[in-house]
Amino acid sequence: MGKYLKSFREISSLFVLAILSMSGLSAQSFFTRLNDPNADFFEIQKEANAYFAKVGTGKRHVYKKYKRWEYEHMLTMDKNGKSATSYS
Repeated sequence: MGKYLKSFREISSLFVLAILSMSGLSAQSFFTRLNDPNADFFEIQKEANAYFAKVGTGKRHVYKKYKRWEYEHMLTMDKNGKSATSYS
């Protein structure tokens, strides 16, 4: 059962990425940089807020994922908006 759930999650993630890629460059520009440890938190936050102001938040899994990312990075970033966990 776990094998099928993992496959479902992978397919769901790909589906979400496909939808985002069709919804314009504004979504792609911030969404693809969420896992970049060198990305500026404040720039991503600004772009994401503008995107969600345009399309709404509703019951979108993408919005929940972004808000989770935002919260986690607010706890671990340095004063310049860089991820403190990316330093070696």
